[in-house]
Amino acid sequence: MHTETLPCMSQQAETNTDEALKQDIRLLGRLLGETLREQEGQDGYDMIESIRLNSVAFAREPNPTTRAHLHNMLANLTPPQTSVVVRAFGFFLHLSNIAEDRNNQRLWRQHQMAGTHQQGSLVASFRQLRQQQVNADTVRRFFDQALIAPVLTAHPTEVS
Repeated sequence: MHTETLPCMSQQAETNTDEALKQDIRLLGRLLGETLREQEGQDGYDMIESIRLNSVAFAREPNPTTRAHLHNMLANLTPPQTSVVVRAFGFFLHLSNIAEDRNNQRLWRQHQMAGTHQQGSLVASFRQLRQQQVNADTVRRFFDQALIAPVLTAHPTEVS
């Protein structure tokens, strides 16, 4: 079976795009932090930031001590504090989704300018099938047996 690789962007271009996404998320996180400090005061900001930092620490190195500390922080929140924390993290997730959408558009433009196609796109997939000399009957049989179902949303917190 013939397996020639598709032309793709350089590894450096992909790395630059990943870094741009990280920068966008950091910027939006800082702006959200400034807004939280303005709207909730320094104490509200400090509470959210403490939960964020402890969550990151637990995600990086899950251990019983960090877990217990994070659990106690969350369990001792008052209902109004819980509302503030949930809204803050919800806003951050929405902002991250916006940054990711922007990054996807950035990647698409880079591929367009380079004359390449993203791995997994229809064009790239059809080219790969052609390069591997897969005939139309084989593809048709595959789809005749495939279960294809619509997906209404990829993530319950993101509506585009």
